[in-house]
Amino acid sequence: MTGMTETDARSNGGQPDLSRLFVALDFDGTITEVDCNEVVLRRHTDMRWYALEEASATGLVGHAEALRHQIKMLDIPREQVLREFAEAAVLRTGFADFLRWLIRGGARPVVISAGFREGIAAVWRREGLPPIDVYASELRGGPGESFEVVINEAFADCAACGQSACKTGVLDALQRPDDVLVVFGDGVSDLCLARRADLVFARATLADLCQREGIPWQPLDSFTVAQAKLMSLAAEGFFAARETPVNEGRAASDATARSTRRS
Repeated sequence: MTGMTETDARSNGGQPDLSRLFVALDFDGTITEVDCNEVVLRRHTDMRWYALEEASATGLVGHAEALRHQIKMLDIPREQVLREFAEAAVLRTGFADFLRWLIRGGARPVVISAGFREGIAAVWRREGLPPIDVYASELRGGPGESFEVVINEAFADCAACGQSACKTGVLDALQRPDDVLVVFGDGVSDLCLARRADLVFARATLADLCQREGIPWQPLDSFTVAQAKLMSLAAEGFFAARETPVNEGRAASDATARSTRRS
């Protein structure tokens, strides 16, 4: 397989071959304009949740453990939590078109989220988005101390994220050796994914963490801009088959960052 040139893309209606792209998408605050969990917590806990959020951001507690304690602060029925979660979700600019573009090009996008699967599914139906695999949490029981957050079983053990709480477990299960991994995220739960990515689109806490660790990243302002950057990389042949995986070594990530800055 060879990379699609700019001429090839034009002859194909502007659609490059994206069949080597494995795209890991966070939901809350990444696909959506705001963190939906945060909206619900702000509304019903008088900011008591924020101390746990800060502890998670600084690594004092794992993100999954923080979420479990935060959700127990909610004294509202489970159905209300999920309804308000979905109502808070406003798609980031360009996401629907971006997702369809990925699928047309043969990419494999997946949602990997600590957020609630039922809430994400409700948003998907409401927005008429094409179906993709979603790895997300289940909310059970409730309200208050009876709430239980069950992290997706595909998540892995991790010293930073906690037991069965690391999103890289999904990569271990699904990523092929020659895939180009593109990660979209906004929080500490996305950092382990970013460390393994060939290209990172980040905002908020994840952007700060990538900057601190020296991980090349691109700002996620809109998916329209992200799509344009990926189009530019496709025209340069970045997604063409290679003898070794793209993410082998920091040099490849640095080259990606330089290339996207030129676009």
